[in-house]
Amino acid sequence: NLLTTLAQPGDSVLFTIRSVGESWGDCAALASSIARLRRRGMRITCSIDQELRGPAFLVAAALADNLIAAPFALLAAPLPPPSTPTSLFAGADLRSISSV
Repeated sequence: NLLTTLAQPGDSVLFTIRSVGESWGDCAALASSIARLRRRGMRITCSIDQELRGPAFLVAAALADNLIAAPFALLAAPLPPPSTPTSLFAGADLRSISSV
């Protein structure tokens, strides 16, 4: 909140992000923060010094104006669901599952 009060439209904001694949809820909070700053006209740069995995990678890639990664940084998007049912879902009709 302090940042949105002090910064002016056109200012640049640098986020240093490290995520080993936290929950989608944590990443939704990150996305909300970045979106709030973008609505105020700020340019967003995300810096990755070590690793950025899972949903945080998608947030940074989709919302940042610039994405800067160290040469040794590990970047990994979430894996897509398996194309064949795992033993947990063996015999289940996966087409009947819907999201809320």
